[in-house]
Amino acid sequence: MFPSFQDDLKQMDLKCANTPTRILYLLLEECEGNLESLSLRKEFVGPEILDIFQGCVNGLAYLHSKDLVHGDLSLKNIFMNAKGTAKIGDFGCVVEADGIPRPIGGVMKYLAPEIRKQLDDEKGLITKASDVYSLSVVILELIYPAPPGSTESEREHFLSNIKNSIFQEQTKVPRTVMDVRERMLNPDPLGRPSAQSISSNICQILA
Repeated sequence: MFPSFQDDLKQMDLKCANTPTRILYLLLEECEGNLESLSLRKEFVGPEILDIFQGCVNGLAYLHSKDLVHGDLSLKNIFMNAKGTAKIGDFGCVVEADGIPRPIGGVMKYLAPEIRKQLDDEKGLITKASDVYSLSVVILELIYPAPPGSTESEREHFLSNIKNSIFQEQTKVPRTVMDVRERMLNPDPLGRPSAQSISSNICQILA
């Protein structure tokens, strides 16, 4: 007869019971899927993109108000609940906004220019401004989805062309929203608006 689970527990070294441990539990809201998987099944329309933009920037503004930087914003790490509300998730790369260089995470195409320049170093300075840049790339991908069936390298090339303003015409979101998004994509981190100011701007535009 195989030993029971209880028997295995009894045989464990009792000294382990005296070892202090701290376990972090996260209670997360159930979501329908992430933007990456959802965008492969459908193309988001203007009102949906605006709602996603507002939900993401509100969440990012809250995170930044706690002096925390997400460090890995992407389509894969933004989720949609049953009500269609965007939720930022995957906090495995979160760091404190304390000016201390740390290991760089995230997906290449979402990284801000100043972060890319630090990739050859073991560590880099991840900031609130780099989060703002990454969120701008996420919104770009929703406004200008890559052609169906594109490979990852083709999608990245397509996105690079958009960043370089090769493609400009779009009718999904108002020009005022595009102006905000373009400021978020500023190559100079000091020239990017804060998440809080973006949140205020989007609220005014949608009012």
